[in-house]
Amino acid sequence: MIRFLNKGSSHLLLILMVGGIYLGGCVNGEPNKDSLFKGNQLPTANAGPDQAVASGATVTLDGSASSDPNGKTVHYQWQLVSTPKGSAAKLDTPASVVTTFVADTDGVYKIQLQAIEDPDPTLPTGAPVTDTGLTSDPDEVMVIAGPPGPFPDSGNKLMLDGSHFALSAVNLDIGDPLPVAPATQLDPATPLNEMTAEGWFFVGQAPAQEALVIGKQSFFEITLSSASQLSFRLTPRGNQPVFTVGSAPLSIGQWHHVAAVVSGKSSPRRAYLAIDGSIVAASSFSGLFNNNQNRFTIGSGSGRAFLVGMADEVRVTQDVRYSEAAFSPPMEILVPDSPFVTGARFAVHGLWHFDEAAGAQIFTDFSFRVNNLFLVGNTGFQPFGRLQNPRRFHTVVPLGDKTLWVAGGVDDAVLPVTNTEFIGTDDQLQPAAPLNIIKITDESLGTVSASPFQKTTAFKPVVSEPGSRIVIVVGTGSSALTATDDGLGNLTGTGIGSGSTINYTTGEINLVFTTAPSGSPSVKATYFYDRQTGVFNHTATATTLSGGKEVVVIAGGTDKNLKLVDRALVFDPAVTDSVVQTGLMKTPRRYHTASRLINRKVLLVGGETDIGSAVATLSTTELFDPDQLSFSVGPPLAAPRKLHRTVSLGCDANSQDDRFLVVGGYDDINKPLKTAEIYSGGSNGGFLAAGAMSVGRVRHAVVCLPGGRVLVTGGIDLNGRIVNSAEMWNLGSNAFTLLQAGMNVPRAEHTATLMTNGKVLITGGFDQSGLGLNSAEIYDPDQNLFIPVSSTMGLARFGHFAVPWHSGAVGKDGVLLIGGGDAAGAPTSLIEIFYP
Repeated sequence: MIRFLNKGSSHLLLILMVGGIYLGGCVNGEPNKDSLFKGNQLPTANAGPDQAVASGATVTLDGSASSDPNGKTVHYQWQLVSTPKGSAAKLDTPASVVTTFVADTDGVYKIQLQAIEDPDPTLPTGAPVTDTGLTSDPDEVMVIAGPPGPFPDSGNKLMLDGSHFALSAVNLDIGDPLPVAPATQLDPATPLNEMTAEGWFFVGQAPAQEALVIGKQSFFEITLSSASQLSFRLTPRGNQPVFTVGSAPLSIGQWHHVAAVVSGKSSPRRAYLAIDGSIVAASSFSGLFNNNQNRFTIGSGSGRAFLVGMADEVRVTQDVRYSEAAFSPPMEILVPDSPFVTGARFAVHGLWHFDEAAGAQIFTDFSFRVNNLFLVGNTGFQPFGRLQNPRRFHTVVPLGDKTLWVAGGVDDAVLPVTNTEFIGTDDQLQPAAPLNIIKITDESLGTVSASPFQKTTAFKPVVSEPGSRIVIVVGTGSSALTATDDGLGNLTGTGIGSGSTINYTTGEINLVFTTAPSGSPSVKATYFYDRQTGVFNHTATATTLSGGKEVVVIAGGTDKNLKLVDRALVFDPAVTDSVVQTGLMKTPRRYHTASRLINRKVLLVGGETDIGSAVATLSTTELFDPDQLSFSVGPPLAAPRKLHRTVSLGCDANSQDDRFLVVGGYDDINKPLKTAEIYSGGSNGGFLAAGAMSVGRVRHAVVCLPGGRVLVTGGIDLNGRIVNSAEMWNLGSNAFTLLQAGMNVPRAEHTATLMTNGKVLITGGFDQSGLGLNSAEIYDPDQNLFIPVSSTMGLARFGHFAVPWHSGAVGKDGVLLIGGGDAAGAPTSLIEIFYP
C-alpha cells in the first residue's frame, strides 16, 4: 500500500511492502498509480488577436492570456513563421510574455506562440510518474501591415481579361443567433455578429445596365447602376424584403475605396455604405443574416453587365474595421500601372476582406492561411471554385446547354457522395438532384375493398422537398379521388376523410373515404424514397428521350457497402425531383465505360462483376434504352477488359459518327492489355480488332484528334511501371505508332484534353511512388512534341476530370480540372482552370 500526503511543503511517504503487492499494479484491489498521482495537462497558448497596422509600425504581441490548467508557471516561446518578401523583421524578446517587432515591409506576418510550463516542484523523488513540463500546441496570430490596398505579397492574385471572376464559398454563415420563443426575439446570450466587405475600385466607364460589383446571391451585394450610383443590399433570413442602404454617386475614371459594414455593437444593428473614408449612407438593420449555398462573386451577375476584376485577397475575420463614430479607413494613392484590363469598357480592382468567423475554413483556398496557392497571370492555372463535396471516382457530364453535371464519387471520409451539382455557364456552382432520392410513379397498391383502405408501399416514402408531396390516386378518369400528404403524414383531398395517413417509417397507407367508392377502383401511389447510399466507380452519360428531353444515365458502380449496383438511375437535370430507377442490368458492373449512340441508347462496355465470392472481368456489353428504362444484351468484346479507356471518334465535328475506340485495360488475370477494339457503329454495330499498342497499358489517358487519330499516353505497363511513352492510333491504317518523343514525366491516372487551339493538355496523375503530380504538359500535333507547362497546377491531383470550358463564362476558352485525389490521394473539392 502507498499513501502520498501533501500538506504545505511537507511530505509524508509511507511504503508498505506486503507479499507480492508492489506499486504500479492493481494487485489484490490495490489502487493504480494513476489514482495516486494526477496526470499533467497541456498548457494553452494565446497569442492575442490578429492585427492590422500601418507601414513601418512597431507591433506588440502579448501572450499574457495564455494559461495552464494545473496552475503552473508558464514560460513563452514566440516564433516568426513567415514574413513578406524582402522583410528583415525579428522578434526582440521571443522568450518573454510580451514581444515586439517592426513591420518593415507591407504584407502578412504570421507569428506562433507556444506556452511551456515549469516541472512540478512538489513531485517526490522516485515517484512512478514524471512531470518535466509540457509545451502547448502553437497558437497563430496574423499581422497585416500597410494600407488596405494591393501590396506585392498579398497572396492569391487573380487576373482575368474580358469577363468576370467568381470565388467559391459553401454556406457562408456568420453565425447569427437563432430566434427563441416568441419567434421575434433573439437569444440574448448570443451576441449579434458583424460583417465588413471593403475594397479598392477603378471604374473606367458606367455600365450599360446594373452591374454587380461584389456580392453573394441571397446574402449581400454591392451594385453599380448605369447612372453610376452605388448601393449596398442585404437579404435578411426568412421572407423579409431585401434591405437597401443608400444610393450614392461614384465618380467615373478614378480609384475609390468602398466599404459595406453591418455593426452588431448596437441594437438594432446599423448598416453603412462608405466611399473614400466617408459614410454616404446608414440605416438600422434588425434582421438576421441569411444563409445560402451560392458562390461569392466579383463582377457580373444574372442579367447584369460584366465587370473585369482582380481579387488580390480574400480574408475573413470577425472584426468590424470601422465604427460609425470614427469611420476613417486609410487611403492609398495607387500606382499608375495598377493592374486593370487595358481597353475594357470599365474595370474593377479590389482588395477584399470578409469579416466572418468561419471564413478561415470556408475560404482556405483563397485566404492568407494558404498563401500563394495559385499563380498569377492571364495564362496557366487559375483558381476557379470549390465543389460542395470533395470527390474522387466521380463523373462529370457536359450537357447540351454547356453546363457541367457532377455526380457521385467518394468523399474525404471514403464514403460515397450522395448529391450532385452543376457548374453553370455563369461559373456558379449549384446543388442538383440528390442521388439517393428516387421517384416512384404510379406504384400499384391493389384495389379498394373497404374503408379505411390499408396498404404498404414497396419502399419507405419520403418528402424530398417542401411542396413535393406523396400522392395517392384512387380510380381513374373524372371519378378518380386524389389524396395528397401535407408533409406531416396526413392525407387530404376531396372525398378523403379525416384519419387518412401515411407512415414515413413503414410506408403504411390508411385511406378513409367520406363516401365509399363504388366498385373496386385501383389505387396507385406516386412518391419518393431514399436509397440511403451513393455510388462511385460508375458511369454517367447524357442522352435524350424520344421527345427530345435531355437526361443523364448513371449506370453500375459501387455503393457504400462496396456492393455492385445492379440498376441505373436516370435524371432530368432541369428538375430536382426527377430521379427514376431503371430495371435490372443484365450484369452488375464497375470499372466499365459507357458511350451514347446515335440511336440515343447507351452502350456499357466491359468492366468487373461479382460471381458469388469471385470477381470476374467482363467481355460482355449491354444497351440501355432511356425510353423503356431497360437493358438488353449488346455485342461482345473480343477480350474481357476493365479499367480500359473508351474514346469517341467523332471529334471532327461529325456528330453522326458513333464509332469509338476501346484501348487497353486489365484482362481477366489483371494484366495490362496491349490490344484495342473499335465499335463499328450503326444499327448492327459490333467490335472489331484495332491493332495493338507497343506496351500493355492500364490507367492511361486517351484523346481523339482531328483526322481520325487517337493519342494514348502513359499508364501502368505489364511490369507495374509508370510509363511516359505515347502512341498514336490512325483510323486509316487501323494501327498504333509509338511516338519517338514521349511525355516529359511518367504518369498514370492523368488526363488528356483537346483544346480549341488543337493542342492537348495533359495534367496531373501519379508517379511510381504513388504520389500525385502537380505538373502538366502540352502535346503539340504540329511539332509532334510534348512541351512542359511552365506553371504548375495549384493542387497535385489524379483521377480527376479535365473538361473544356467555353469562353462565354470567363471571356476565354480554358480547361477545368475538377476533383480527384490530391498529392496523398485524398479527394479534393477544389476546381481550377487552365488558360492556354
